[in-house]
Amino acid sequence: MRCLRVHPVTGALLGTAAALLLSPGGLARAVVSAVAALPRSPGGRRARPAYHRDEAARAWGLRAEAARVQAEEARQRATFLAEASRVLGGSLDYEATLKSMARVAVPYLADYVVVDVLDADRRLRRLAAVHARPELEPPLAAARAFAGAPGVESPVARVLERGESTLVREVDEAWLATRPRDAEHLGARALRPASLMLVPLRARGHALGVVGFARTGPGRRYALADLALAEDLAQRAALAADNARLYRESQDASRAKDEFLAVLSHELRTPLTPVLGWVRMLRAGTLEPEAAGRALETVERNTRLQLQLVEDLLDVSRIVTGTLHLDRRPVAPGEVLDAALDTVAPAAARKGIAITRDVAADVPVVEADGPRLRQVLANLLSNAVKFTPDGGRVAASVTRAGSRVRITVADTGAGLRPDVAPHIFERFRQADSTLTRRHGGLGLGLAIVRHVVELHGGTVEASSEGPGRGTAVTVELPAAAPGVCGDA
Repeated sequence: MRCLRVHPVTGALLGTAAALLLSPGGLARAVVSAVAALPRSPGGRRARPAYHRDEAARAWGLRAEAARVQAEEARQRATFLAEASRVLGGSLDYEATLKSMARVAVPYLADYVVVDVLDADRRLRRLAAVHARPELEPPLAAARAFAGAPGVESPVARVLERGESTLVREVDEAWLATRPRDAEHLGARALRPASLMLVPLRARGHALGVVGFARTGPGRRYALADLALAEDLAQRAALAADNARLYRESQDASRAKDEFLAVLSHELRTPLTPVLGWVRMLRAGTLEPEAAGRALETVERNTRLQLQLVEDLLDVSRIVTGTLHLDRRPVAPGEVLDAALDTVAPAAARKGIAITRDVAADVPVVEADGPRLRQVLANLLSNAVKFTPDGGRVAASVTRAGSRVRITVADTGAGLRPDVAPHIFERFRQADSTLTRRHGGLGLGLAIVRHVVELHGGTVEASSEGPGRGTAVTVELPAAAPGVCGDA
C-alpha cells in the first residue's frame, strides 16, 4: 500500500475539519488542536507560512526605504541650512543679508520668495523678490508698500502682528477671492502659486518683516516639515540682519563721536582766539578808550560762549550718569516763554528776524523746573534764529491740547532732510557736522532738550517739509492738576 505524505499544516487543517464534522460544539477545541499541531522552529517558535514571511520581508523593505528617504531628506536639509548660514554670515549689510536669504531659498525650498521689511511708518515695503525664472522677478519686486486694513482678513498682517507663521497648503480661488490685498502683494494673482508659507522675521523680540515662500508646480504642496525649515531659515536670517544693523549703528555712533570731538576742539578754540588777541592789546595799553570798550565786550561775549559750551557738556555728563535732577513747581508756560524770548531777542534783531508770540488764554500751568524749561525753550528759539536767514520769521506759540500743554517753535529757515529729521535729538548728531559748516555749536542742545522734556513726562518732535521749507519743533507737557496756580 502506498502511503500519502501530507504536509504537517495540511494535516492540521484536515484534523480541524474532522473535528467539526464529528464533534458538534467542538470548534474551539479543534482550533486549539490545529494550532498546537503546527510545526515549531528550532527556537521553539511556530513556523510562519511562506506567504507570511514574504509579506514581512516586503514590510521590512518598505520601512527601510522610508528610513533611507527620511535620512536623505534630513541630510539635504542640514546641508541647506549650513549653506544658508554660510551665505548669511558673509555680509554685514542689513539689506544684503535679507536678500541673500531669498536667493538661497530658491529653488530648494520655494519657486519664488518675497521679503518685506517694516519701514519707519510701520508699513511693509518690498526688499527682495527672487524667482526661479528671473524674468518674472520685476513685477514681484515692484509691489507697493503694504499695511493691514482694520476689519479686513489679512494673513500677512496677522503674521506680522502675532509673530506666528501661516501655512496655506492649497491656494485656491476661494482663498484668493477672500484675501485680494494679500494675494496681490504676494504675487498670487499673477503667478498662481499652488501652496504658500508666510513666516515672520523677528530678532530679539522685535518684528523686522515677513517672508513669503511659494511653490507653483502642480502637485507640490508644503507640509509642516517645510514650515519648520522655513522658520529656521527666517530666524537665522533675522538674527544675521539684526546683527548687521547693530554693527552699522555702532559704526555710525563711533563716527559721530569722532566728528563731535573734532567739532568740540574747534568750538572750544574759536572763542579763545579773539580773547587772547584783545587781552594782549589791552595789556600793551595801545588801545583808544573806544577800542578798549569793544575789546572788553568781545572778551565778555566769547567768555559767555565758552561758558555755555562747558555747561552743555556738563549737562550731557549729568544725563549720561543719571544725575540731572528737577526742582518741579507750578509754572506758567507763557511766562517761561517770555523769559526765553528775551535771551534770543538781540540775536534776532541783528539778523532782522521777526519773532511772533501767541499764548492762548486757557493754557493751564505745568509742574516743571522753571530754569530747565526756560533752557529748553531758549535752545529751541536759539536754533530757530540761528538757522533762519536774515529777514526771516520765527513763531512761538503755547496752546492747550486736552490734558497737555503744547509749545511750538516754527521758523522759515533751512528745514530738514527726511533722513536727518528723526536723528536731530540724538547726542553727537548734527545735520552738518563738518568743520566748514556755516553755523557753530556742538549739536548738544537738542539732545539736552529731549532729555529734559522727557524728565518732565513730555514729548518733543520735529517736522519739516524739506530743505529750505523751515522747521517746526513741538513740545508737549502734562498740565498740572486742576486748582494748582503757577508762579507769579
